[in-house]
Amino acid sequence: YYFKKLNLQRVKINSKQTFQRGIEMAKLGLVMVGGQIFGAIVINSINIFISSSGSVSDLGLYNAGISITTGYVGMIFTAMSVELLPRLSSVSYDNKQISSMVNQQSEILLIVLLPLLVIMIYLAPLMIKILLTDEFSNITLFIRIMALTLIIRVPAFTIGYIPIAKGEKRIFFIYNSFLPGIFAMIFSMLGYYYFNLTGLAFASVLTSFIHFLLLFYKCYHLYGFKFSNKHTYHLFVTLSTLLMAIIVVELLPSSVFFIAFGATLIFLSIYHSYYNLNKLIDIKHTVKSLVSRIRI
Repeated sequence: YYFKKLNLQRVKINSKQTFQRGIEMAKLGLVMVGGQIFGAIVINSINIFISSSGSVSDLGLYNAGISITTGYVGMIFTAMSVELLPRLSSVSYDNKQISSMVNQQSEILLIVLLPLLVIMIYLAPLMIKILLTDEFSNITLFIRIMALTLIIRVPAFTIGYIPIAKGEKRIFFIYNSFLPGIFAMIFSMLGYYYFNLTGLAFASVLTSFIHFLLLFYKCYHLYGFKFSNKHTYHLFVTLSTLLMAIIVVELLPSSVFFIAFGATLIFLSIYHSYYNLNKLIDIKHTVKSLVSRIRI
């Protein structure tokens, strides 16, 4: 209806122009698909190694733990990716604006994820009982350690969109798919061989950390990308809080201190997120505007 009211002029483009303008986009799409295929190969290779050198039950436990942790916050990463890439592409010529956008998006993710992951660490046994059965209680520590992986993936996730926004297909594939995939296979196989499921969790943390360092190093040298002091502060606070939570729940399970400390930490993390998000996006004003629109 609205489209018909627009006075748009038709632009004629022949097949040669269409090919010339679309070939780069097609190449970029192929690289992204290739990265997903390589990622699937890596995942299947790890699964085959676990089932062949260990047991099918361990494979089931591993995949259940991955499903819970990635599904728990996966929607947030997906929502951010839908918004971030178009915004970066629109300012791909300006490295300063790219750095500012990446820092802001990464900060928001860190702030939002902190209380969610603290809750996941403390309520992991309850989540397993609700979503699975008591037979999967062995993955409790796995899930808690994976919280560190999810946080380290935040800066790597946001930086990873810089090469693709600039059309750097080779860099995107090598540093966002190929090298992390190789490290994931090596560390996961070694981790499982020596430390079972716990080794797989630490392998994921180590892989994510190396992935982050590789991307940061490359983007720093190519595009002058830097993390802001505010981002570094939020990353430090989030990692420290999660480490403290993991240590407490593992050393003092089911104690009075565990309950009191857990409730306090959850409350403080929620307050921290609300306070910092309110400074970035003015939550009260946003909620009021949404309510007023609904009423209308």
